Amino acid sequence: MNNVRLIIRVTAAVLAFAAGAGEAQTTRYFTDAGGDKDWNNTANWKTACSGGSAGAVPTAADDVVICATKVAEVTNTAAVAKTVTIQGVTGTRIDIKPGSGSPATLTLGSGSADLTSTAEGEGIQLLDAADSSNKATLAFVSANHTVTGTPGISGFDDLAEITIGSGKTLTSQSSKIAGHLKILGAGKFVSEGSTVQAIVSGGTLLVAPSELDDLILNDVRPTWYAYGGTLKFGSAISVVTGGSLTGHFQLGGSADLDMIIVDKSITTTGRLALLSGGRVIVNENLTCGSANNEANITVGSIEVAANKTFIHY
Repeated sequence: MNNVRLIIRVTAAVLAFAAGAGEAQTTRYFTDAGGDKDWNNTANWKTACSGGSAGAVPTAADDVVICATKVAEVTNTAAVAKTVTIQGVTGTRIDIKPGSGSPATLTLGSGSADLTSTAEGEGIQLLDAADSSNKATLAFVSANHTVTGTPGISGFDDLAEITIGSGKTLTSQSSKIAGHLKILGAGKFVSEGSTVQAIVSGGTLLVAPSELDDLILNDVRPTWYAYGGTLKFGSAISVVTGGSLTGHFQLGGSADLDMIIVDKSITTTGRLALLSGGRVIVNENLTCGSANNEANITVGSIEVAANKTFIHY
């Protein structure tokens, strides 16, 4: 599996308050020395990846390092950290695992004003929900964040959530958010030169924050991609001021399973590509393309609801 770099940051203007009033910054290293993968097992935390003395379960003021080849499991609990670094070795990651009767949540940046984190290895995985009220959640609620690398965050359940706090922005930069999950919250989601992929047969990746934007980065357009799953834009979205995106919509694979469902009027200067099947269901007005981004359609269908418009330049 490709290594991942996941970077989550905000501006440093309030650096003096990063760990909360009067709190010293501490780094906690997850080594699984306690014989399991449990985030809440104090014995799994040390003061260094190699050697070191006994550590402690992280608080919202602590930096976290997941040591090489280790898997930290946030199981049936609410975990917090100021920053997260997942070392760049395959098999190193964080799993958020809900159980019957209890959800699982990892909140990054909780209680802090400045956040700079890196994650490599296999990134962060949001695993299957036990039921509708007990799901995996990755929360960004107290600061603006940037996620970089591929893949950065993977979802494995339609109920799994990435939550963006009110007035905050989560930017996926040259990164990948993949699988099936929901991107929700009263904040803003920005895809900057990155890929959002619905790639699970029968599963849905729902993009439904309060505000949505995407940006070209280093001449790379963001891509909204469906292969086997459903990529859905929620009806509550307010698209960036001006109402125009820049990314490509791309579908491939089985025509019976691939689709983009648009529940909100969207305009993008990127192309629509139906490469090997797929279905675009236009429930609200959808405009794609520009002089340099013509449609690329080989196999697939475009279904436009009554009194709605699909335009491709």
